[in-house]
Amino acid sequence: ADRSLMTWRHIRKEKEYIMAKGMRVKLNYDVSRDPDTGAEITRLTPPDVTCHRNYFYQKCFF
Repeated sequence: ADRSLMTWRHIRKEKEYIMAKGMRVKLNYDVSRDPDTGAEITRLTPPDVTCHRNYFYQKCFF
């Protein structure tokens, strides 16, 4: 896909992926805290799917 035709819009902890032809897919991310460091961790893929490396960018969870 042509990345120049795609944008990300941030809405709280939700992101909406907007493609050139008007397809919109809402993604709800899980946010947790690392118990040792207290850092906020955002899971970018749905909890029921495991995506490795560049497969996330190929929309493996669709």
